[in-house]
Amino acid sequence: MIDIDSGPNPNGLTKIPGGLIDLHVHARYPGGQSETIKQASHAAARSGITTFVGMPNTSPSATNCEVMMDIRQEALREGIWVDFGMHFGATPTSRDEAIEAKRRRLSVTDKAYCDFTTGDIILTPEETKKVFEIWPRDHILYLHAEGGTLDNVIKYGWENEQPIHIAHVSLATEVLAIEKAQARGQMITCEVTDHHLNLNHKDLAYLGPFGMMKPELGDEEDQAALIEAFQSGLIDIAATDHAPWLPSQKMNFWDKPKFGVPGLDTHFAMLATMVNDGKLSWKRFIEATVTKPRQIAGIPLDESTYIMVDMNKEYTINQQDLATKCGWSPFTGMRVKGRVEEVVLRGQTVYKEGQLVGQPRGQFYPYSSDIAA
Repeated sequence: MIDIDSGPNPNGLTKIPGGLIDLHVHARYPGGQSETIKQASHAAARSGITTFVGMPNTSPSATNCEVMMDIRQEALREGIWVDFGMHFGATPTSRDEAIEAKRRRLSVTDKAYCDFTTGDIILTPEETKKVFEIWPRDHILYLHAEGGTLDNVIKYGWENEQPIHIAHVSLATEVLAIEKAQARGQMITCEVTDHHLNLNHKDLAYLGPFGMMKPELGDEEDQAALIEAFQSGLIDIAATDHAPWLPSQKMNFWDKPKFGVPGLDTHFAMLATMVNDGKLSWKRFIEATVTKPRQIAGIPLDESTYIMVDMNKEYTINQQDLATKCGWSPFTGMRVKGRVEEVVLRGQTVYKEGQLVGQPRGQFYPYSSDIAA
């Protein structure tokens, strides 16, 4: 059990059983040069994330069991510091493979890209509708859907009794649409990212291409609406949408746009600072990062896995301290309060006082994979 009512220890370290869960990460394997799964797991450990889940817009895309198995084997071959899983890519032609991937315990949920972003599995409006018509009702559809597209997928989810999860909500109008769906009892959950909570379009003046992301940063009113909805629980969870593009890739204007920002290293610090600043309660912080992500993804809580955090530690985010290979953060220079001091995975310390400890002990999730071989 997690005590979410007593609050953090005001005079020392606070134990968080289970650690944090991040359901939205771009681990860049296969097909990426900006980071390995192992490097991403190091960055995750720095934020007390004990399980992170990769997105399927890889190259090749994770729309069949062969690619999913390759990712699983690569993660275990490399060694990972915390646990890692994968979402399966949902397309009109990948339904049977999605069912097989779930049977073989290779996937967490099924991700559908319904708006323009990175990758080659972006669905047309017609393909989006088709996916809803054919998709198994016991699979969660994890959706990239913005603006008017969001209205459509909410409608399709309601008509087909399909459980859906909305990625990276970014606009006040999207919050209202989700609120209406929740009010009528629809099976819908959603998330918000650290960058949409802590940045807005005015920050693009200094971020430049490093602020290019999908969805784009909203205005100050959108940001305020996201913070309010996150604190109230209307927005269920927080996620990083970690996208570790190298600086050279973000600055290459002659290539395809490189959307997204890294966030694994800074996830805990940004949210802990919101708690310390009174924008987020301790109860909501634990719900949004520990308990609710587990409920959505079916990840069990093992109390021999836990993190120790210092909610009073103040420091400035410094690029030299980051574990992510890309080596930059949109939050560089920000003053934050709250730091992870230790990560214990199934009874073994893997990270302590800023350093990795021992050997990688992470597992691929879902854990029981005897029939996946």
